[in-house]
Amino acid sequence: MHDDGAQRMFAGKRILITGASSGIGLALAEELASFQPRLGLLARRAALLEEISPRLLARGAAEAVGIPCDVRSREQVRSAVGRLEERWAGIDIAILGAGVNWIMPLRRFDENRFLDVVETNAFGVFHAAAALLPVFRRQGRGLLVGISSMADRRGVPDNLGYCASKAAVTAFLEGLRVGLAREEIRVVTVKPGFVRTPMTENNRFPMPFLVEPQHAARTILSGIAKGKKVVRFPWPTAMLTALFNVLPDGLYDFVLQRTVFAR
Repeated sequence: MHDDGAQRMFAGKRILITGASSGIGLALAEELASFQPRLGLLARRAALLEEISPRLLARGAAEAVGIPCDVRSREQVRSAVGRLEERWAGIDIAILGAGVNWIMPLRRFDENRFLDVVETNAFGVFHAAAALLPVFRRQGRGLLVGISSMADRRGVPDNLGYCASKAAVTAFLEGLRVGLAREEIRVVTVKPGFVRTPMTENNRFPMPFLVEPQHAARTILSGIAKGKKVVRFPWPTAMLTALFNVLPDGLYDFVLQRTVFAR
């Protein structure tokens, strides 16, 4: 059951979601559908979008428009945003959730995979924000939600692309949040811990406090509705990460050099 705050926040809104074909993006679309919004679903895999749209309509969405889009492409993102703005005469909310990851031992560093992660996770957010800001400014309001991570503060040897890309996303969104506050454009940063998604299912290391995508989606929407600037979850991971982030550099190096990440 949804609370009144979420009902007021999301009911009937025009909402764009990137990374909508799986993981947190899909879970958010499914949770939002009951609020009868118009949903614009962006993802690389057209076949999945075709399967998802009818399910969202059955769950209550007023509209579920699937647009194949590779967020690494500035032109594709601009085109998708333009199509939705024209179709709906505006966009109220954008949730930027497209993300990938390649876990790889540092001794087998692959620059192409590294760049794929950075271009999808970070440049995907940059491209979308650049396309959306003129839309929000024309209508005098908007809500931009970006999915970052708790892995945004320190580098991990086997996870360089992910950590670097999420650090960039967090800094970018923070700057937008401060700079756009007087323009009635709200920016929210989401920092999940481990969520059971296709991206994490092949991880071969411990994932404490792993949460299901539906729980993640509900937590994110509740945090947005409550007016949070940053939504972190689950709380045990947030507490442990906060402690980890303040370790002195020497102690951090010592700990990491004795974990499964440094093989």
